[in-house]
Amino acid sequence: MNSSELAAGLAQRDIMALETFHSVYKERILAVARRMVRDEWDAEEVFQDVLWTVYRKADSFRGDSDLWPWVRRVTHNASLMLLRKRRRAPMPIEDSDIEAIIGSEPTADIGTRTEEVANGKQAAERMGDELNRQDPTNRHLFVRMEVDGASKEEVSEELGLSISAVKARLHRVRKALRDAADGPRA
Repeated sequence: MNSSELAAGLAQRDIMALETFHSVYKERILAVARRMVRDEWDAEEVFQDVLWTVYRKADSFRGDSDLWPWVRRVTHNASLMLLRKRRRAPMPIEDSDIEAIIGSEPTADIGTRTEEVANGKQAAERMGDELNRQDPTNRHLFVRMEVDGASKEEVSEELGLSISAVKARLHRVRKALRDAADGPRA
């Protein structure tokens, strides 16, 4: 069953199409979700949301391209929604902690935190610049594997490279990004 047939089946609420979708896309969806939410339970929750959303909204898929980019976008949005929901959740604070905060003297901790945030932003900018400097093949390889969750085999086939070449290139890109995050050498 190709992706347009699968999308048509989902739009008609065909349970067999849903089962096929589940078996074909589950690992890819989980890979994208894991990279975003960084927790297995949350990734599973995102997967359930995506499954339900795709089933309900399959009729909104235009069908002019492969199904995966649309599913990846749904997964991305579901992951973001979960992260936003988690950020809004109130954290319970014990009375003793509140009293300790109220009774404490202001410290230089705020300045240290501000500096840490600034350093983190600078590191992220350096990493983004480094990724943009990478050869287009390496950049594509990195995004497909680290962002989209594609396997070495998939990327190898897409780029016409051996699996060992894909692994070596990915290693070099990761090292370059780590070096960029560490900052310029003094």
